[in-house]
Amino acid sequence: MQAPPTQAPTGALAAKASAIEAALAGYSAPPAPIEASERALFRARLVEILAENGVDAMLIEPGGTLEYLTGVSFHGSERLMAAVALADGSFTWITPAFEAGRVESLCGQAAGSPGEAAKLTASIESWDEHEDAAAKLMAALSSKGVERIAADPDLRARFLLPIGASAGRAVEDGAHLAQALRGKKTSREIELLRSA
Repeated sequence: MQAPPTQAPTGALAAKASAIEAALAGYSAPPAPIEASERALFRARLVEILAENGVDAMLIEPGGTLEYLTGVSFHGSERLMAAVALADGSFTWITPAFEAGRVESLCGQAAGSPGEAAKLTASIESWDEHEDAAAKLMAALSSKGVERIAADPDLRARFLLPIGASAGRAVEDGAHLAQALRGKKTSREIELLRSA
């Protein structure tokens, strides 16, 4: 069956279309989205912030901060999937085993360069359903000498509490770190905000 030919709107619909076009006429084209090289600068800034605060790592669940730093977007699920930004600039991921390949692929695509991809995917710790994901993450971080861990404010308690229990100490509140990282906008971020 052939689709009917598209016709220009008429009557009230045409008037609405015309009003929308007139309202948008004064706006310029939107600026380009944040690029991988800019995200690398955000990650470098986080390394500085961690050092300034004596924190070894920041635990980040999928959400705004993770996308801000990596350009990778995942949905939050009932299973622990998180990134840990280490003070040396590398990342350790904890992910269900069935998502490990996807994490590596998406990080590689978003990184922008092989060197940045290597930092983003330096350590991908996968876990199976019968394993304790929090314990597995803490074992990986302990092997890297990580002691002080702060959590992004969006990290859910259902993951934060078991990770703290596995660490044998509370995970610190990282709201001040996230604020220091994302509170001061670059000129490109301001351009995007103005456009929005």
